[in-house]
Amino acid sequence: MLSRSENKSAVGRSIYNHYRYSLNMKNTKNLSAQLSNSDSEFLKSALFLELIGQEPITINRAFVDLTGNVLSALWLTYAMERERRSESEDFFEILMSSSCCTKDTGITRAQQQTCRKTLVDLGILHEQAGQGRIITYRISKRRLLELLQQQAMPLASAMRSAATTSVAAAAH
Repeated sequence: MLSRSENKSAVGRSIYNHYRYSLNMKNTKNLSAQLSNSDSEFLKSALFLELIGQEPITINRAFVDLTGNVLSALWLTYAMERERRSESEDFFEILMSSSCCTKDTGITRAQQQTCRKTLVDLGILHEQAGQGRIITYRISKRRLLELLQQQAMPLASAMRSAATTSVAAAAH
């Protein structure tokens, strides 16, 4: 089993090798022909750093089903990762600007508004104007858990049914 740093290193090497291969493809030869050798090398280095210098974006898969779309799930996952320590047992509290969210996730301001509307309509998100462009978001722990439990009910029923069937079959 690889440690996390060894795994990151292996992933980095894999990305680097794939990237090196793609840089040598003929579609970059036209660009390389237009640049001096040193400029071409700087461009390759800059492209590589751009590729590996950004953290991957992750989405909690259950949130996709919960919200009905990937962008709202991404926004919710991102917001929850930014959670401030909250004294409340009822809410996660997050301070976030739309420009910060755009920079980190690629979700545009207009898309963020749609995501937030979806979450407000579900009763998960509450918005509170803050100072300047930073808004305080409150995510209802109770409502989020309630919706996730409703979402899990069909699976729980199927598991219960399968367990009952296997116990009955073992008794015969």
